[in-house]
Amino acid sequence: MKIEWHPTLATGDAQIDAHHRAMLERINELVVACKERRETAVVHELLGFLQQYVQEHFAAEESYLRQHQVVNLHEHCRQHQQLKKQLDELEATCGQEGISLGVVTNSLKLTYLWLKEHIQVMDRSMLTAVATSRV
Repeated sequence: MKIEWHPTLATGDAQIDAHHRAMLERINELVVACKERRETAVVHELLGFLQQYVQEHFAAEESYLRQHQVVNLHEHCRQHQQLKKQLDELEATCGQEGISLGVVTNSLKLTYLWLKEHIQVMDRSMLTAVATSRV
């Protein structure tokens, strides 16, 4: 199960789109690592890297929102916290139950669905609001 980038995920902002593509790549790396039954340490390292990447991307996105005084900042940040929580729960589950392809794949499917919805709704509305305020 490889998650492919699709044009419907494009926001129109090159930096944000690059971040989103990188997140999908990290998700795919995690799935492959589990599928190939790599060592637990490798999977935890990939998951940690994804968590760190998400933190950095969300910090940049939230800074952008504040800079442009986007109205739905609170909701946008709340949704970011939701994904961070999902990734933390995945890390905890893997720590307690061990790494299994099923657990990671199901969790990452949910993560992908969250990310897809967030990009198509929240991120696009953010960029539309910024573009509108510049006119």
